[in-house]
Amino acid sequence: MTKNTFPLRMSKTILYGFAFVILILLTVMSLMYSFDVMNEDFQFITQRHVTSIWLTLGVSVAAMILLSCIAIGLDKLLGKKSKIYLLVVSFLWMVGICAWWIVNAKVAPGGDSRSLYDIAVRALGGDLAPVAPAGSYLALCPHQTGLLLYFELILRVFPGADYMSIQWVNMVLLSLGYVAAYFTVQKWFDNTVISNLWCMLMMCMLPLYFLVNMVYGDIPGLALMCIATCLFQYWFSTSKWYYLAAGGIFACGAVAVRKNYAIFIIAVILISLVYAWAEKKIRYLIGVLPMILAIVIAGTVPTKIYEHRANNTLEEGIPTISYVVMGLNHVGWNGYHSDLYLACDYDEEKAERISKEDLKNTLQRMSQNPGEALSFFWEKQSLQWANPSYAYVVSTVYSFDEGRTNAAWEVYSGDWKDKWNPFMDVVQSVLYLGALLYVLELIVSKEIKENKVKLCTFVWLVAVIGGFVFSLVWEGGARYNLPYAVALIPYAATGIFGLSGVIAKMVKNACK
Repeated sequence: MTKNTFPLRMSKTILYGFAFVILILLTVMSLMYSFDVMNEDFQFITQRHVTSIWLTLGVSVAAMILLSCIAIGLDKLLGKKSKIYLLVVSFLWMVGICAWWIVNAKVAPGGDSRSLYDIAVRALGGDLAPVAPAGSYLALCPHQTGLLLYFELILRVFPGADYMSIQWVNMVLLSLGYVAAYFTVQKWFDNTVISNLWCMLMMCMLPLYFLVNMVYGDIPGLALMCIATCLFQYWFSTSKWYYLAAGGIFACGAVAVRKNYAIFIIAVILISLVYAWAEKKIRYLIGVLPMILAIVIAGTVPTKIYEHRANNTLEEGIPTISYVVMGLNHVGWNGYHSDLYLACDYDEEKAERISKEDLKNTLQRMSQNPGEALSFFWEKQSLQWANPSYAYVVSTVYSFDEGRTNAAWEVYSGDWKDKWNPFMDVVQSVLYLGALLYVLELIVSKEIKENKVKLCTFVWLVAVIGGFVFSLVWEGGARYNLPYAVALIPYAATGIFGLSGVIAKMVKNACK
């Protein structure tokens, strides 16, 4: 073992270990449970059902074999052209579904997005009264100023724009992010069959396309993160600084519209630091600075812009610890954080002091009842990570304009939903199982010792691990984990490809 290889080998050992354990948990959850959103007098209630693990496993493995046969068949029939054809087909599929859904679903902003959109409209007209330390949505959530700025910029750029314009911009950004993610996969694996599998799995990610008209930061943040990741990968391989600079700009945009995407940037930072340690090259340390700067700018500059325009200030808002207390006491959202902050009359110190006491009591209760704590986390994580709809229904169904079509209602609660919901159950199991097989292949092979796979290939896998740990303590929601499902697709595609190789070898040996 040399000084240069030890950091990489140690990092991969830790990475594979965490990934293996987490993916086993996610696979079991996905195989055990199925989720359905029931419409009871327009009350869309998410129900969890226990399923047969072995039946779901068998169907998932069969689906993986079918996908690999199609991908390999296309490769043999068309060669490298197959990945271009399939990219075009999958891209048009994605655009077509998004456009159809925007037109038919007529989703209007609701909840937090409604508050932000209304503030953006007011800011457009010069009314910046909501930028105040108390009395408005921004007083509770000043971290949302980046998303507010995104909304206002769209309203300013396009004459006569409204929230439908934001949805169309979301679709354009998602299209760019789709292409960037494809090039990232090419950079990582450079394999036609894996590329074909990635395209086919992306075609199956219907909840991603059904969230395109949600006026919030999920879709633009995901798209910008994919672009940033692609640019960072080109920086890793070429050392050209303009890739790093451009990646930092897109990373800043991703974190500005959705703070959770900082986890992906932190993953890049961690891998860069490992490279700096292993290769003793200062460029990796210097390269970390734009990434850190992107997170800092995203969290401060939009707020400063609005404070300057309003000639007012915003406080820190709801204390972070209040979110943690809610996340450790409820499997989803129960309003603890905002209710407490309002009850304290926007007094941050008082809210933080009460939250600390509540957190202390929560941890004490969990330590005294470890079985109860484990049961809580199992339920919470399964509701977040094993729900294949990724909560697109509850996120977009309630607020809508006149003109929502019957076809859209079919997707929400009709025959279409009944047909594709079980399909998505299988797709989710395929993603987790495929990624698990890939990590297992890396563990049982001599990859760590021989260091054949570049560490930068695992940026998204590191992010998934970080996302899983983060979801343990934060507000629970299946929609929050959709980016991690997308991030797992390249590894799932590689695992499916590896499974096809194992099966082919077994068949060959059996025929001898």
